[in-house]
Amino acid sequence: MAVELRLNQEQTYKLALTPELRQSVQILQMSGYELTRYLEEETRDNPLLELEYRYERGKTVNRSSGQFSGEYDPFSRIQAAGETLEQQLIGQLNVLTLSVDVYDAAVFLAGSLGEQGYLETSLEEIALTTGYTIDLLKAALHQVQSFEPAGVAARNLAECLLLQVRRDADAHPLAEAVITSHLEGVAQGKLAVAAQALKVPVAMVSDALRYIRSLDPKPGTSCAPKQTHYIVPDAYIDAVEPGQYVIRMNERYMPKVTLSTFYQGVKWDLICKETSSFLKERERSADWLMRSLDHRKKTLVRVIETIVEEQMDFLRRGERYLKPMNLKVISERLNLHESTVSRAIAGKFVKLPAGIYELKYFFSSGLQTMSGEAASSRGIKSRIKLLVDQEDRRKPLSDQKIAELLQDEGVHIARRTVAKYREELRILPSSVRKSTE
Repeated sequence: MAVELRLNQEQTYKLALTPELRQSVQILQMSGYELTRYLEEETRDNPLLELEYRYERGKTVNRSSGQFSGEYDPFSRIQAAGETLEQQLIGQLNVLTLSVDVYDAAVFLAGSLGEQGYLETSLEEIALTTGYTIDLLKAALHQVQSFEPAGVAARNLAECLLLQVRRDADAHPLAEAVITSHLEGVAQGKLAVAAQALKVPVAMVSDALRYIRSLDPKPGTSCAPKQTHYIVPDAYIDAVEPGQYVIRMNERYMPKVTLSTFYQGVKWDLICKETSSFLKERERSADWLMRSLDHRKKTLVRVIETIVEEQMDFLRRGERYLKPMNLKVISERLNLHESTVSRAIAGKFVKLPAGIYELKYFFSSGLQTMSGEAASSRGIKSRIKLLVDQEDRRKPLSDQKIAELLQDEGVHIARRTVAKYREELRILPSSVRKSTE
């Protein structure tokens, strides 16, 4: 078989991002904090760049390459994270006098707990994995379950609650019996059934249930390191008059990038060729960086202005009036690509009179109303939450009833959609929300 070789010439078009364009896209997508860190890195590499900070009113700080002490960093005083649950348990374990085997097994168990403080793996599985005997693991588990917080290292909800009851000198006398035999029933409101089985008045079961609800079903979360999230808004949206708003970009913590005054007076022809070539290349890089920053600012301002115009009813009347909106709406109005809008809103926040909102918050799907307009999913969720908050706990609203109430308000919504939104809001079903008090 002969092999035929051919030489073909064809013309194709490819879009290639230059390093400069890639940098511009990257800068557009950064949050304010990420951009500040990025600019500091760029200033370290480019001696022609200077950053001017204005962290305090009336106080200006200039920092150039090699002068990053962190003294003026607004995030430098953030408190470090505290101990994890595992570290706290091991700390309590270290004050006990135990055999080496029990200590090692207890340390292993402390590191095997889930975020809520439960031991989610059976002792049999742990024994197969580690080689510890069941009796040794039981002895170690007994030690860990005696630690604070009460209920930690439980293997299920009932055991978690029982550990707390048995350690509480003021526990309700009926609590242990209710948890052991009737926990699921009383959670569903079947107090009379539990009272009949325990041969006590319904009121006594109700009192025991009230006590049980005061216990902590997730003891591990109370020991989790406190994560403090600091949000610096990229813009402020202030109400200047009823129905009128003004947008102010937040530049207080954003450093101003300038060219070094030292190098501006340098005559390139009077220095060596290699140094001159390096500095000219750094000058072009600095110029492009400043152009990218200006483009980021202008794009972000345009996007925020358009979002405000689209969501004016939300600003005036609240969350229930949030308008369904997607990236296409903004991109068509601004003649930008959807990916550009997506990058512009990524990780950005705005400060409104009602609080701080992520720009992504204003983008949501919608449902049709009887008037032909659309209602946002977030607005409907807000209405569902309000209906549940205002319901009679003795006769809580079912998903079907909520759907009917929303339909009376002009929103076409199915019962299964209400159930989906209710679960996303972490609202329990009506059968569990029912109270006999």
